[in-house]
Amino acid sequence: CIMMGSLYHFEAQLPSLFLRIKGASARLILSEPVRNWTHASGLLRCLAKLLTRTDAQAETFRFTEASLTRALDDLKNGVGFDYRVVSVARDMIVEVVWLN
Repeated sequence: CIMMGSLYHFEAQLPSLFLRIKGASARLILSEPVRNWTHASGLLRCLAKLLTRTDAQAETFRFTEASLTRALDDLKNGVGFDYRVVSVARDMIVEVVWLN
């Protein structure tokens, strides 16, 4: 399974999402933005939040490298996986391998 640029939409449901993906695939490749304009300051931040509106409200949560690593560390024992960070630039590329 490949998830590109959308994990942040499921931040509140990560355990159930990972369990569903685990049941459907041998591994998961994540490509999640960890550096973007919503982390900027001033006008760029305001515009980014305004322009990323998906419904009546602007999306305010975004992963950073640290918060995505924390989320994966919090999930890995409960869901049963190991992961490795393949690269970090604008996006953080992560390979998740399920354990028995």
